[in-house]
Amino acid sequence: MLENIDKLPSGNLLDFGCGAGVLGAAVKRRYPHNDVIMLDVDAFATASSRLTLAANGLQAQVLTGDGIDAAPMGLNTILSNPPFHVGVHTDYMATENLLRKARQHLKSGGELRLVANNFLRYQPLIEEHVGQCEVRAQGSGFKIYSAKRS
Repeated sequence: MLENIDKLPSGNLLDFGCGAGVLGAAVKRRYPHNDVIMLDVDAFATASSRLTLAANGLQAQVLTGDGIDAAPMGLNTILSNPPFHVGVHTDYMATENLLRKARQHLKSGGELRLVANNFLRYQPLIEEHVGQCEVRAQGSGFKIYSAKRS
């Protein structure tokens, strides 16, 4: 995903399922004028994100919340390498909920950019709920999807 953060819209950007904050920090460094919001359900992950930001001399808003419902509205971009493990179990609910509700959180023309395993059939969900979806890159068993809210 880090190789594919070019040409992001300016404005408010959400790193959904931010984990340790590597993606959000890289975006903030590359686009310092964007307002970056990092969101994860796991308090340890958001604590790690804060440490990643501090170690790199960066500032962003870090939120601990349960899925996309905890995100602000009016976003220009949602980036995600979405989680699909809860402990040792596989769970796609958070990602599927993100795809169903991303449109509500994106401004008109806002972009969803997502990396996922090739075997996950997210493209039809993205097209149904956000807009026309393209594969920006693929390799090593992953695809990077991009869709703009129509």
